[in-house]
Formats: sequence, C-alpha cells, structure tokens
Amino acid sequence: MTTIDAAAVLQSRSARRSRGGILGFLSGETRDESEVPSEADLERLAPPGGDVRMEIVRLELEAFRGRLAAEAAALAAEAAVEESARPTASPPSTVPPGPAPSDD
Repeated sequence: MTTIDAAAVLQSRSARRSRGGILGFLSGETRDESEVPSEADLERLAPPGGDVRMEIVRLELEAFRGRLAAEAAALAAEAAVEESARPTASPPSTVPPGPAPSDD
C-alpha cells in the first residue's frame, strides 16, 4: 500500500468524536449514556429507615460520650501530675528561735 486513501482521510476528519475529560464535562459531551434507574435501583439508593437512623444516632452519641470520658480522664490525670509536681511548703520548724543578736 503506497497510496493514501483520500476518502478515508476526509471521513476521519469529518467524523466528530465525543470529548472526554474536562473538556467533555464543560461542553456537556460525555461518552457514556445514562440510563433511567429502575425501581430496584431506586429502592437501593433510598435513605435508610427510621430504625437504622436511630441506631446511627445512638452509635454517634456513644462515641461522643467515650471521647468526653477519655478527655475527662486525661484532664484529671494532668491535674494529678501538676498537683504532685507542685512544691509543698516546708513544715514549720520545731526548734524555738534563739535570742536575737544584740547591737551593742
């Protein structure tokens, strides 16, 4: 094959290809065709029921209580460490003070 098929070149130039990536997104041209979801698909995508939502809230509250308890324990431990590191006042001396020196 030593010749160029002019008809094939012209046909490939005139055939419009759909754009992909960001240009396709911006221009509204996409390669995939969207389908209308079936009733079964809609049921699977539905939000969870009331009992499931209540369980989710219960678990979130339990986790929040756990974080609060851990933070309270950490603060108590920190206060105990600071209390033990604080210098204590020396006990009063039991030796009675001697006579004051005189300025003779």
